[in-house]
Amino acid sequence: MKRTASGFSLIELVVALVVAAIVAAFSVGLLAAPPATMQAVERRAALADAAQRSIAQLGGDLRQALPNSVRLRSSGSVVAIEHLAVLDSAALFPDDPGVGSDQALLVGKPDDRFETLGSFSAIAQPFASDRAYLVVADDRTSAANAYALSDVISPPGTRIDISRGSAAGQDLVTLSPAVGFSAIGTRRRVYLVSGAVTYLCDSRAGTLRRYRGYRVLPDQRSVDSEAELIAAGATRENIADSVSACRMTLTRPARGTQSVIDLAIAFTRDGETIRGLSRMVTDDGA
Repeated sequence: MKRTASGFSLIELVVALVVAAIVAAFSVGLLAAPPATMQAVERRAALADAAQRSIAQLGGDLRQALPNSVRLRSSGSVVAIEHLAVLDSAALFPDDPGVGSDQALLVGKPDDRFETLGSFSAIAQPFASDRAYLVVADDRTSAANAYALSDVISPPGTRIDISRGSAAGQDLVTLSPAVGFSAIGTRRRVYLVSGAVTYLCDSRAGTLRRYRGYRVLPDQRSVDSEAELIAAGATRENIADSVSACRMTLTRPARGTQSVIDLAIAFTRDGETIRGLSRMVTDDGA
């Protein structure tokens, strides 16, 4: 009697091994997909957070800038955006013969004390500093250039004291030595400025950095690199890394009181790119 062979043939065994390998590979792919997806989500979230924080901080600074003080400069891979940071402001008495000499700011000759029409509301009083600046300009056009360090701004090193004035709602400003302001305009306002601030967006180095505490200089070309800013006395703050592109434009109409600033900063990591975009309208009559 002929006996039938039992078990697997060689072909059946090979087929079974191939099927098992396919199933195993598919299973490994399923197991590996969630971690890879999670990493991609985390990478996008980190880039989006960097874009949001950078635009928010830069935009917040620019909204507090002295009217007409924002200036831009590009040099190679670096975009420098500079402004004068306002601590506080108040209105001045009008140029009126009925206003007392101790209250009105003298125009065209040095004056060492005057009062404001309305109080400085953001600073604690009494206030005293020889590192801040006082800027006096028309509160609608602000056409004068505060970076020129003449006509509208107190010279570096001037001691500025601010205290309560002779009546409620008025503050007394004392300057030592006396300062002469000439380019004031008809609708006058006084600004207390902490100094200049620069952001350097470097797409080659992949960084966005903020610099402050350096002296105000007329020519931005002398403070448009990290080495120049540090030499001028600046301290550095790292805002973001993974920066791959920077674009900033400033449109200041020939007439009008508003400037438009467009910001576009791209952040790239492991082939993933997120772009932060913002359009800000600054009121040059703030």
